[in-house]
Parts: sequence; C-alpha cells; structure tokens
Amino acid sequence: MKHSKSRRILSALLAAVVVLAALPAVGFAGEGTVTVQISNPSTYNMAAGAPFEGALDLNGDADGTAATVPISAGDTAMDAIASALNAAGYTANSYNANGYNIDYNGTYLNSVNGLSAGAASIAGHIEPDDWNYYYDGWSGVINDISPPVGFSSVYVSNGDVIRSEYSLDFSVSDSTVSGTANTVDSGFDFSAGTLSSTGSAATYDLTLTLTLPASATSVQVSATPCTKTPVVVYDATGVSYALSSDIPIADGDVLQIVGGNYEEVFTVNVNLIGADDVDTLLENIAAGYTGSSDQWTVIDMAAYLAYNPNASSVTSAAAIQALIDNALGHAQVATPSENDIAKDIIALQSVGIDPSMLYPHGEVVNLFDVLDSTSHSSIYNVAYVTLHAYRQGDTLTQAQVSAMFDIIETSKNEEGKYIYDPWGFGNDVDTPANILATVAPFASASGDTYGVKSRAIAIRDAIIGELAALTQSASGSFGSANTDATVIIGLAAAGIDAGSDARFKTASGVSLVDGLLSYALTDLSGFGYLDNTTKDSFATEQGFRALIAAKEISGSAAAYNIYDFSSNAVVPGYGSTWIGSPVHFALIPEGASVSVNGQTEVTPGVYDLVEGTYNYTVSKSGYQSKKGSIIVSDTDASNHTAKTINVSLASTPALSDDITVSVIVKMHPLGSAEGTYTYKNNAAAYTTTIASQSVSLKAGSTVFDALDAALSTSSVSYVEKTAGYIRTIDGISELDYGPYSGWLYMVNGKTATVSCRSYNLNSNASIVWFYTDDYTKEYGSEKWTGDTLPADSSTLTPSAAISGNKASATVSASDLNAAIQGNTGTTLTIEPTGTKGASAVEVTIPAASAASITSDTALDLSVVTPVGTVTIPNDALGSIASQASGSITIRVESVDTSGLSAEQQQAVGQDPVYDISILSGGTQISSFGGKAITISLPYELKEGEDASGVAVWYLNDAGELQRMRCTYDPATGMATFETTHLSKYLVGYSDAWYNPFEDVRTGDWFYNAVAFAANNQLFDGVSKTAFAPDQSMTRAMLATVLHRVEGSPAATAAADFGDVESGQWYSEAIAWATERGITKGYDSRTFGTNDSVTREQMAEILYRYAEYKKLDVSARADVSAFDDGTSVSSWAEQSVSWAVSTGLIQGVSATKLAPSALSTRAQVATVLMRWLGEK
Repeated sequence: MKHSKSRRILSALLAAVVVLAALPAVGFAGEGTVTVQISNPSTYNMAAGAPFEGALDLNGDADGTAATVPISAGDTAMDAIASALNAAGYTANSYNANGYNIDYNGTYLNSVNGLSAGAASIAGHIEPDDWNYYYDGWSGVINDISPPVGFSSVYVSNGDVIRSEYSLDFSVSDSTVSGTANTVDSGFDFSAGTLSSTGSAATYDLTLTLTLPASATSVQVSATPCTKTPVVVYDATGVSYALSSDIPIADGDVLQIVGGNYEEVFTVNVNLIGADDVDTLLENIAAGYTGSSDQWTVIDMAAYLAYNPNASSVTSAAAIQALIDNALGHAQVATPSENDIAKDIIALQSVGIDPSMLYPHGEVVNLFDVLDSTSHSSIYNVAYVTLHAYRQGDTLTQAQVSAMFDIIETSKNEEGKYIYDPWGFGNDVDTPANILATVAPFASASGDTYGVKSRAIAIRDAIIGELAALTQSASGSFGSANTDATVIIGLAAAGIDAGSDARFKTASGVSLVDGLLSYALTDLSGFGYLDNTTKDSFATEQGFRALIAAKEISGSAAAYNIYDFSSNAVVPGYGSTWIGSPVHFALIPEGASVSVNGQTEVTPGVYDLVEGTYNYTVSKSGYQSKKGSIIVSDTDASNHTAKTINVSLASTPALSDDITVSVIVKMHPLGSAEGTYTYKNNAAAYTTTIASQSVSLKAGSTVFDALDAALSTSSVSYVEKTAGYIRTIDGISELDYGPYSGWLYMVNGKTATVSCRSYNLNSNASIVWFYTDDYTKEYGSEKWTGDTLPADSSTLTPSAAISGNKASATVSASDLNAAIQGNTGTTLTIEPTGTKGASAVEVTIPAASAASITSDTALDLSVVTPVGTVTIPNDALGSIASQASGSITIRVESVDTSGLSAEQQQAVGQDPVYDISILSGGTQISSFGGKAITISLPYELKEGEDASGVAVWYLNDAGELQRMRCTYDPATGMATFETTHLSKYLVGYSDAWYNPFEDVRTGDWFYNAVAFAANNQLFDGVSKTAFAPDQSMTRAMLATVLHRVEGSPAATAAADFGDVESGQWYSEAIAWATERGITKGYDSRTFGTNDSVTREQMAEILYRYAEYKKLDVSARADVSAFDDGTSVSSWAEQSVSWAVSTGLIQGVSATKLAPSALSTRAQVATVLMRWLGEK
C-alpha cells in the first residue's frame, strides 16, 4: 500500500506529541557537542551509481567516522548537519513547502554532495506517484528515533546523535496498516486482539484503524519490548498514551502505533474495555469476595447486590457469621477501636444485621453504645467511617455531629485548603474526598436536623472546587486507582457523575472514571495501584466500590451514598454458639499451631471445651514443641468462661555445637511502694526467684531460649507479651510497681538494648533477669531515654550572675582545660548554679578553649540549664569555633510570647516557646557546617496526655510551624531533638498517633514500627489509607529517611549521578548522604535511585551512617550460624555482622538471614525503631 504525501504529513502531525517526548526538548538547548553521520548505506537499499556510497568522511580521517560538532543554545539538527558538511568541504541544499533552497534554511535535506532526492539517474529510482511524491531521498533519525517534523524544527542537546541516510524507498522503513478489527493488509495479521508483524517488512510506523462495538468505551494497547525505539500510541486528536493506558475511543477512531526498529518483529495486543467489560470486571471481583468477612468487602458486596440483584456472587452465610463474631470481639476488648466498631456497624447494617442487638451469649451488645465510648478525635475516622456508621441508626446527636464537623473544618491548612501536601510527598486527595462523601448527605438533606447544613454545604462546595482544580493525567487519573476511587465515591455522594461531569474530564474528554479503568487489569480480575499489570488488593477493593458508585450515579439525577444502608430491614445478630468454655491459645512465635487431644478448633487457636482435662501440643518448624494440659471446670463450661493459655516456643538452632550459659532471675521485696527499687541502686535488697542455673543450649540460641529453659526446669511461669518482650515472671508483671516498671536483663554485666529473642548467646554467658520499678534509672538507660547527660561525663558548675530574668555564667580557660585533662568520658558538661527562677540562661566560654576541645579531644560539649539543655557534638563545636570572633555564648531562653509577631502568637497559642542561640562578637552563629546539635526542652505532661504525643516545632518569622522529630522522657520531663540550625522552638502536645492505614492492624508485628516511622515523619504511607508494609524500600527513600533524621542538612554540592535529577524530593538527601560516605553509587554515574534496597545494602548504609555519627561499630556476630550466612557479599560482611550483633537486622527465620532479599517498608521501619528509638 502506497503512502500519499498528505497521509505522511497527517501521520507526522499525529506522531508529534508522542515522539517529541523522546527527542531533545523542543526549546533552546544549552551548549555542548553532537555527533553527525551522513551516509548512502546498503542497509536501506543503497543507491548504486550515486555520487558517493557508504558514509561521508566528516572528520578528515578518511575512515568514515562521524563528526563531533559543537553546538550553541538554539541550534537545530539542520544547523548541526550544515556545520558538519561545511567543515568537511561538502555541499548540500534543503527544501521546504515552498520549494528548494540553496542553503540549509529549508525543512528537509534535498541534496548532499550531488546525491539528490528523486534523482532519475539513480538505479532503482521510483517514479513519483499520483500525488507527485518521490519515494527516494534523504531521511534520518535523532537518537535512533525518526522525528515527525523536519530537522530544522528539532532543537538538539549535548550528546545527541544525528544520522541522515539516503533511501530508495521510504516505504521500506515506514509501513501503514489499516482495516477493521479483524482484517489488515501489508503483511500484517490481526485476530483475537493481536497485531503482529511478519518480520519480512519494516515495522517502524504502523497505523491501525479499529472498528469497535457500540459498548466499547476505551482500548488498551500493549506491545513486546523493542530494542531501539519504544512503542508509543496516540489517538486521532494527537494525545499520546503510554502502553497499557486506558485510551478513550469512539467507533471508527484511528490509533497510531509507533515503534520497533526497521525490520524488528514486535507484537501489539489490543484490549477493548466497554460497558460489558465493566460488568464482567465487577462480577470477577465479587466472585473473590464471597467468603470474606472483612468489613469493607462485606459493605462492597452489599452495595453490589443492591446494584445487581441478580448477581451470582454474594457474601456467604459463614462470612456473615464471622463478621458478627469479629464485631463482638472488637466490642469486648478493653479499649475498643473507633475504626473497627464504625466499620462493623456499617457492614452489619449492610447485610441486615442490627448493630444494636448483638448477642454473644448473655447480655446484648449495642455497637452504637460502644462507638459512643470512643474518642472521635481522628480526622481519618470521622471523615471515613464514624459519621457514616452513626447514620445507620438513630442515636446520633446534634452535639456529636457538631463536634465532628469541628474536626473536619480544622483539618484545613493555613490557606484554608482541604487538599494540600502534609508530608512532602504530594497532595493528600483521599482524605478530602472521604470528607466529601461524609458531609454531602448533610448538605443535601431536606431539613437541618443536626444544625450543620450550612457548614456541610460550605465544606462540600470547597472540596468539589479544589478537586475540580486538580490536574488529571492524559488517562483521566489523579495518580492512583485508590485516589480515583475515593474521589468518584465522594462525588457520587454529592450528586456528581465522575464519568460525565465536564469538571472531571481532561481537555480531550477523558473522564475520571476512565482514569480509574486505566488501572483495570487486562484479564479483568481487579485493579493495580499505579498501573494495570500488578494486582493490588486495596486498589481492587476500593476500585470495586467506586465502580459500583459510578454505575449507580450514571444517568441519575439523585446523589448516591454507597455507605447508606439505613433503610435496610434488620434482625438481631447472634454470635457462634458456645457449648462450653471458649479457650484461646496465645502463641508465640507467629505461625505456631496448637492441637488439643480429641478436639477441633472453632477458629485457629480457639477451642470450645466442656468440663474435663485436656492435653495440648504447640509446635512450629524450627522451634521446640511444648505439651501441657488445661482443666475446664463444670462452672467454667456452664458460664462459658473464656480462658487464655499463653505458650511460647524456644528456637531450635540448626548448629550442632553445644554451649552452656547461666541464668539468674531476681526480684525486689514484694509489697513495696511504687518506684522504690532499681537494680542499679538497690541490688543488695533483691532476692532470687531462680538462683544461678546452668543451662545447656545449641549454638545460636537466644536469651529467650535460655530463660525458657531455666524457668521450665524450675516450674516458674512466665508470659511473653509480644515476641521477645517478657511481661510476667512468677506472677509479677510490668506496671505492677509503677508506670516504668517491668523486667529487664543483662548479659555479662551489660544491660541489653534488643529483645531477648534477638540476642544470640555465646558459651559461658551470664544472664541476669531483674525487675525494676523504673527502667529509666537503670544501667544503660541513656540508650533509651534520650538522656543528655551520659554517666561518663565531667561536669563544671560555675556560679551564675542574675540580672532581671537572665542568668549568666562564664567559664575560664583554666577551668575548661582542667576539666578536659581530667575527663575520661565522652562529654564535657557545664551546668551553672544559681539559675533558679531565670527564664534565660547563658554560658560563655573562650573560643580558644572550644577550639582546644575539638583539636585535642573527641569530647562533646553539653550546657545544662533549667530552661533547657544544648549538646554540641565535637565536630559541630569545631565549626562554631572556626566562626567565632571572640568568646562563645550559648543561650537558652524561655520566650515571652507577647513579644512575638501577631502571626507567631497565633501559631503558638498557649504552648511554651524557646529561643536557642549561639553568639560570638555580637553575631549569631546559626549553622554548624551541616552538623546537628541536640536540644532538650522541658514539657510537663498534663492529665490524659501520653508521652508519645509530646512534640517540638520549629517556629519561623512568618509564624509557620514545622514539626521536628523528637523523643520525650517522662522521667526527666524533657523533649529531645536534633537540629542543624538554631531558632525559636515550640514544645507542645499533639494527639498520639492514630493508625490511618488499612493494611496495618493492631497485633501486626510491624505495627509499632509503622507508628514510630509515621509519628517521627521518617516516612509515611503510599497513600492516606495504605502503608504497603510488604512493598520494598528504594535506595532514594532510605537516603531520604536518614537525611530527615539528621534534620535535613544542606549538601555542599549536587549529587553527580546521571539518574539523580536536581529538584527531586530525594536530590538533596542523596547529595548529603554521598558527601558523608553514607551511601555510594553503583558507579560514578549511577546511584540506582529507584532500585529496591536489599537487606545487606541496608546494613551497609546503616553501618556507614553509624560511623558518620561516630558510634561504636566494633560489635560482630557470627553469621555462619545461618544456613545462608556464607552468601553475604564480601563488601557487606563487616556491616551485616555488625547489624546482626546489635539486633538491627535479624534472621527471617531461625536458620535464614536472606542477605540479598529486598528490604520491605515494614522491615526498614522496624530497624529504624530499634535503632533511633533507643537514641
């Protein structure tokens, strides 16, 4: 099939949007060089008898090598060709739409050194066709991509490669295929959704005309990889799409598929998505949810059944029973979860079970009453589930609604926006969309029962306006399937069809519903999160919910609230019937199983036992099995008394060598007042629960294994609360003697900082377990309390002079020198006396003495005052000394907030503000060469406040607050944080962390680690509702986390890696980490920004970070105890051994270390909590 000139021009215009994205940017490039090659090659049917054959010699070496041509800003490909030809002494001309030119001002090359387009004298010349179009002439590529425009229209950049070649027939390298969805010509076969080249003709550029069925709304195109030119797709309007994108298309539309490399064979797969496919997608997802008792899937399935009453997939009776039992379990814990109870209410109502009438065995459980007992303080819960739950019944009060609307309205940022970037990773769209779904029913209500209608309307309209102002991608998406889903659901509740409303379409008419469908897997089994190739459970569930809402709102004038089941007829719900006593086995480690002789589990680990004595066995591969017995009395069985049996298994290391250790367990006198005894100060008063007992173990055993053996031999009971944490020994439990009381252990006289299941023992180790009334005052407590005064410091106590509210102390050079000489520790402390009542305390030292501390010692300097403590590391002190012009004054001041600006006063409210400064010669020294100093400021917990909620914020001149990572020690009342610059700081209280993540649940092994990472702003979820604990951590993200831990100090120069672009969220972190030797690239040009971090890479990075922090990294563990210990890479042997010895990295099992396995987000969060949580 021949190409017409007009067809080629149209093709070029259509291709422009796609191909230019892969070419040098259309715009003025900078200076540099490009490579130019001009040839008459045999590859493209060389013109025999032409003025020249092969490649022109452009560099004067007579070897046909291409020329390297310098370029300037604004140069085009034609400029570069002209420069190369002129320099080599060749002639050429060009042409454009107006005819031929004798220079290079035209669009396309016409003649080079006498070889012209359409030259009839050339053997093989093809006569012009009916369009007067020649098939032979000059064409070319830039970076192996054929530009859709002339060389004079393409700007070049440094490093580009330009090749211009003469061809007898353009059709050899540019074919067009057209036809219907079932037939094509020009050597291509198309059937069953596949278009494939034969390999006998060029496949560089092909056009496929699809005639689609009326029900089709979009098409997805995928292709086999091409070695040179990537395959791209664009539609008849010129909009480009990546492969596998959801492309909206109408019957008869034309797709342009560009790719391949001349004779390369590649295959294009076409998948149509239409109304029928959406219904198939819904049914396929529903089929996988029939047995699920998860609240969301039950809610979704109920909404699906309402949409499709003839659905073949419905929630099973067993799943509904499990839902009831789970709801009863949620209601009967000591502190019910607002999130769980709210979801239980919606889910039960959705399947016709009355949430206010649940019968476990005895008294009725009313979930609305249980929900009343929860706090309603979390914007996540209020916006997503709580108000929806209350609306299923009739107990909601005006006061409750008003209070929750207060929470919603205060979730706006300082600019009054609901949609903003709270974490530094992009706008949070999900939460405002959930708010919209919550407030919309109040806004559209016929009356104003709850007195919030005007507020609801204002919130609704504001969020809709902000959503409409967001930019959608070419596929119509807001960035992920989850976000698209929450927005579609919110808009439906407000009466807006996201599939037709112009505010939620792209300029080319692509809707937000199209955007969601772009993540549908091609086999219609579910949704991906960021693409349509990898199924994601949360994206599938939320996408399922949103498609139901989209279907229900489509063509309807009424709003659709997918969470409203209030009109359902309901009946009471009954828990599973217990014949006898419910017996629950709490087993550690995770994955252990229990069997009770002659009995069948009701659910895993739970038995229904009548009166009798039962023998049980608990086992797990890699652990020592345990046997025991339980007695269920007649009273227990009659009253259905629940029992919990705690069983913990010791490990069975694979090593055959035996070791012997000793175990002692000590307890202080019983019945004493809280806080009386610590082992550090009162060891003589302790009595022995177990005298020194020799225990034989296998090499590789842990402290827990030793304790278990010793206690079992002595018939002393214990309870392991979580893996590696001992709550109770011999009936004495944590918190029995105060809020900081509990069990600790020492090995060889040193208090350990890792869990007892993480500490591997050597032979002859001596282990002492002891109960303390206050762990913050024990040996090694500085490792977990954030104490700024290590025990091995020397302290100077100069007298302070008082002037007004300011106390000033000066330390002489002689006193400092004497303290330095006598200091055998790590810190030199200055703690002035006579400062009581002062709101500002300052300490002045000679600059020469500060310089001596840094040049002659490794000591840090700590200034301790009642107002606050400043600890300056040795290297930071050196930076300060180098900037000093006289003596150095360190000042800590509690600020009178009346002197702050109006903006600052509004930001701080009633919380205390502190101004920390370091001065010399009247000039402030506010930075320390990129090094961080440690500051501790006082804060007194108020009634009802938890230590985890204490926070520190940096206050700038504009009154803006930036939260700092901090730790709070209830024993000292100090909030401690690190900073690389000095300013004003606010100490206050922020609600303790609430869990917004649906994939992080209480009881998960990583729950506390995720809370730590999120609370300290190290890293957050992949969306508002998903943390993705099993997703791998990238190298860029790990560098960013450590950068944040250090207070985000500035780097001195940009990172010199080709894959680290400036201005990205990770750029500064990678530059900083590389400068300090914490991270390295694969080579001088490649960092591997988006590569996942392996476990041994993480160990290496943390090891270098510890060295940078000047921490002790001498500890080593024998990793050969693991079966795969020898697979540790040679470059990581030292760091992995260190990380294992400190407990930062543990085996994935008792016998496997998995050094090359990818580090998941949950694992990294856990490692950071183990380390940073102790500092």
